[in-house]
Amino acid sequence: MAMFGSMAKVFSTPKFKKRKFDPEKMSIEDIDLPRRYNLIDKEALRPLIKGEIDIFKALDYKHKPDDQLKCLEYNSWQIGILLKFIKEDMVYLYDDIENILSSNAVYITKKNLHIKVFNIVYRYNQEIDKDDPKEILEKDIRWSPQDAAYLLRYITTENRNISRKKG
Repeated sequence: MAMFGSMAKVFSTPKFKKRKFDPEKMSIEDIDLPRRYNLIDKEALRPLIKGEIDIFKALDYKHKPDDQLKCLEYNSWQIGILLKFIKEDMVYLYDDIENILSSNAVYITKKNLHIKVFNIVYRYNQEIDKDDPKEILEKDIRWSPQDAAYLLRYITTENRNISRKKG
């Protein structure tokens, strides 16, 4: 009987530990966008980002209550444009971004901003079909102004590096 018990251990499938999602360990290389974004020239991104900042400013999200910033108003195409800019490792210098974004996006530590942004990246990677055309992405409203605010804050931050714990 003992012989069969030890054989069962040999033939049993190994148990793998489930990897825990850790946004602190993610970087721009982890951004996985639909193929359609490959057609966008890097130089065309700046005017698109300016347009997103202008929209955010025109809708006056800075002065909206927090619960309204959580309403789903942004589409996957818009969020993808912001992520494409980040993936290209570009920075959009904007002098008075703090006068456009809500305080929870402006007065956030680099580490917490990184976590917020890469939580969005993770969701985007998990939820968006990489074969979807632009038309489908534009109709896919699943992102909040708060998501956009964190991405815009990240885009306008020059030194995005966060210190890593050793060990």
